[in-house]
Amino acid sequence: MDRELQGRVRDLTIDLVSVPSVNGTPGEKAFAERLLTLLRSLKTPRPIEVFSIPADHDALARPVVFARLRGTRSAEAVLMLGHYDVVDVQDFGRLTDLAFDSPSLTRWYREHGEGEARRAAESGDYLFGRGVLDMKGGIATCIAVLERLARSEPLAGDLIVALAPDEEANSVGVKTVRRVLGELQSQEGLRLVAALNTDSTSPESPDDQRRYGYTGSIGKLLPAIFLGAVPTHATRLAQGFVEPAALLGRVLAHLTAHPELTDRYGDQTAAPPVVLHFADSRRGYDVQTLNWAWGYLNLLTMSRTPAQITELLLRLVREGLDLASQDISGRLQALGLEGVPKVPVVTFGDLVDRLRREHPDPDSVLRRAEALAADTDLRERARQTVEDVWLALGSEPMAVLFYAQDIMPRVLSDDPRLRRALDATLARHGLAETFVTRSIYQGISDMSFLASSPDDAHLGAFRRDYPLAAATPELPPAPDMPLLNIGPSGFDPHQPTERVQVGWSFGVMPEVVLDLVSALMP
Repeated sequence: MDRELQGRVRDLTIDLVSVPSVNGTPGEKAFAERLLTLLRSLKTPRPIEVFSIPADHDALARPVVFARLRGTRSAEAVLMLGHYDVVDVQDFGRLTDLAFDSPSLTRWYREHGEGEARRAAESGDYLFGRGVLDMKGGIATCIAVLERLARSEPLAGDLIVALAPDEEANSVGVKTVRRVLGELQSQEGLRLVAALNTDSTSPESPDDQRRYGYTGSIGKLLPAIFLGAVPTHATRLAQGFVEPAALLGRVLAHLTAHPELTDRYGDQTAAPPVVLHFADSRRGYDVQTLNWAWGYLNLLTMSRTPAQITELLLRLVREGLDLASQDISGRLQALGLEGVPKVPVVTFGDLVDRLRREHPDPDSVLRRAEALAADTDLRERARQTVEDVWLALGSEPMAVLFYAQDIMPRVLSDDPRLRRALDATLARHGLAETFVTRSIYQGISDMSFLASSPDDAHLGAFRRDYPLAAATPELPPAPDMPLLNIGPSGFDPHQPTERVQVGWSFGVMPEVVLDLVSALMP
């Protein structure tokens, strides 16, 4: 084992974790400055070109940090990609002060932790900390590999390292990387041999000794339902009424973990859909029933197009609403009251079609949400647009199916050259039997925006039901390159017990990545 490389990756990881870079905070920009300083301070015989570019369409002006090591011909390049933002640390509770201090947090779990977390800390083979796995450890590998290659004989092609913000929210960083790579391809004729994403991976259990790589990435949609109603006094239910929170809550429960919404591809099964948000129109106490309620789900995709998903969701929302209405109507009728009236279910696209037929100035209605404060949550902007259209049409009871944020496309990638290089590299390291390459990375990743997607031909159907489509800049064509996610291994990203397995992540994996880059550009 290369002890020097292992120690460098470990030291870099601890140092990078110590600098908070929570998504959407000033810490992201401060961390980018730290990266620039670090990369420019590397003492290497061969020069490394270091620069940054503000992320496109980003109100926070967070930069993407690039480093480029030139090869002898520079006609080809390998990209190494990482994201430097992390999720917040509110869930750490009393351990918040230790969240970014990996050695101290690891020591705390060893002395005071419980269960698997304590056993991991006691083993000496795990390091804890916010971002240690997702994905400061991966960034450390990118930097260490770049540094080592800059001290070695030059390869035929270039190594480009791109470190991006905002993976955890809206992906503005990697979308900028996509544009820059496309410009390099067109301006320099550069051929991108492969993109190596060093995002976190996890074994199936603590006893699973295999390590995993992925040649594609799962897609994500955020389907939302807005259920509007005519409010009534809480004591006057005999008129027949629609209670948005009760009905929508039952609908969302019907959709949660629904087998038909749980996608599959080959032998892989996506995580089932789950509710991420639920809110209503109440802003203060009164005795009126609600004007509206809304919520959205996390829905992962591997094999279905957006149009297929919308059709399936429409059927299941109607099914769930009918079940909820029948149940509540039965209770009301048993009390001698009128049941719940039929509530239509429509898509946002259908609602807009109706707006254009019935309203004298439909575009002004669709633009009202633009007046919201600049820092308003993207998903709330989408909801407000739906409400504006609903109000303009008379605010009659209805359920509107729409998408609360832009699509994260699914990516399916495979390439004989990359696969041969990976297989040969794994064999040299004795990993041919213990490293498993799968088709789809199951966590949300920046890979969604780095290569062409099967969803590209179906974006029109998606945008029809995305309220912010007109205000969302279209992406340039995706660079033509295969993908591989090969990164640190550990457990519990986004949780207080987030930890990285030291032996693979600081020792074996960086050596494999170093050799793989060399094999791709001999």
